[in-house]
Amino acid sequence: MLLSDISRIFHPVMIDCMTAGRAPAQHEISLMAERIWNDLNGASACVAWCDLSEDSSDRRRAIALAQMAFGIDVGAASPVSVKST
Repeated sequence: MLLSDISRIFHPVMIDCMTAGRAPAQHEISLMAERIWNDLNGASACVAWCDLSEDSSDRRRAIALAQMAFGIDVGAASPVSVKST
């Protein structure tokens, strides 16, 4: 499988973290959450990622999904707050 094929499935920051064997930075979690938001909502999204309030439940859910995608155990803890970059 070519890297271009992989990047269609995985966000480039996830690939960077995996190949470097490091945990994601907060801005990388936010980038992943934005991709998840866009992938789930597509063109039908009522609200763009950048317009979601920092404390909205939709944003918190997308961040929690991004953390899980990176293998971060969110468990019973609340998702971290991540500002868009």
